[in-house]
Amino acid sequence: MKPTERACLLRRRLLKCDTTRAGETTYCPESNVYAQSTENTKLGLSACRSADIALVAGGERKRWIIATENMQAGDIIKTSGVIGRMAVSANEGDAYPLGALPVGTLVNNLELRPGKGSEYIRAAGTSGVLLRKVNGTAIVQLPSKQQVQVLETCMVTVGRISNVDHNKRIIGKAGRNRWLGIRPSSGLWQRKGGWAGRKIKPLPPMKVYINLPSVSAS
Repeated sequence: MKPTERACLLRRRLLKCDTTRAGETTYCPESNVYAQSTENTKLGLSACRSADIALVAGGERKRWIIATENMQAGDIIKTSGVIGRMAVSANEGDAYPLGALPVGTLVNNLELRPGKGSEYIRAAGTSGVLLRKVNGTAIVQLPSKQQVQVLETCMVTVGRISNVDHNKRIIGKAGRNRWLGIRPSSGLWQRKGGWAGRKIKPLPPMKVYINLPSVSAS
């Protein structure tokens, strides 16, 4: 969206989501890993995000996170930062490093740098695919089919982002876009035909009139 398309600055309540999935961890002797279990208490909507959000509680701490597609109130989700020798069988909503997941897993909330928080795959209905792991790094295919290579210690969430039908909603009229704070773009950037005066079309390719000296002449 262009900055010129934003209009009528709406007052919206911003619920800040925790993108790092960090917190207090507990030691599990039988599995020899550090893991954190949190309970999903309720789901909510955010006017500033296209995806749904979930309020999770672990210990004495509550925070909002971006909900996955099939997440329900009362679900138990787990966060682990350990990469074992065998790939884990993770459930939707769990957070693991890329190196701990099997190839082909659908992921979201991808970190580009370990501990910096998720930066990719956070829009409604989006998901990425873990393609392969090479020499301590992992290659993930984004929703745009672009592939990024990050360290295998970067955290991701398993599954697909919620609100899958967000791109199928019917606006109905131009006035509803104004209610959402989006105004029409300038007519300068819209292609016009001869009915609107001078046509707007791409410039012709540049012509070169300088004759370069040939090899035989030199």
